[in-house]
Amino acid sequence: MNDEDRVLIAGGGPIGYTTALNLAKYGIPFILFEASHDIAEDPRAATIHPPTLEMFDRIGLTDTFMERGFVTQNYHFRDRRQGLIAEFDLSVLKSDTQFPYRLMLEQHKISRIIAETLSSFTDHEVLNNHTVQSVRQDADGVIALVKTPRGEQEFRGRYMIGCDGGRSNVRKSI
Repeated sequence: MNDEDRVLIAGGGPIGYTTALNLAKYGIPFILFEASHDIAEDPRAATIHPPTLEMFDRIGLTDTFMERGFVTQNYHFRDRRQGLIAEFDLSVLKSDTQFPYRLMLEQHKISRIIAETLSSFTDHEVLNNHTVQSVRQDADGVIALVKTPRGEQEFRGRYMIGCDGGRSNVRKSI
């Protein structure tokens, strides 16, 4: 993998893995850095909405998601005290999308499916236990300072994509 042509991705959640798969499908080399030792098994975001299903369909993942997820036609807004505030029947979207529903599939399951799919591609690395500390740019691209199991190391790439969440070190470096 040529250091100058690869893309660096910070964050191994569903956004980082989706970004990685899109790059792999276009033959663009990359390194994905994930701070954890593995995909976190926490039940965070659990719903995929119609436009996102359309995007995943373009990269060939929707069928697998449908096999492993649960379809629901309704969307509820609830308040702990008041109960049901609003209910939306997504089937009214059937003339606007081929996915007029929500798919219940937790983000760690989405990441695992994408990681499995990535295994059929080459010219990339997924580095767990690697935390992007900061990023700087020069005339040739970007340099990421990364905390690794062997200490801090610098990685060079053409671009840096920050998918490292709300406390993003990539965003702070900008």
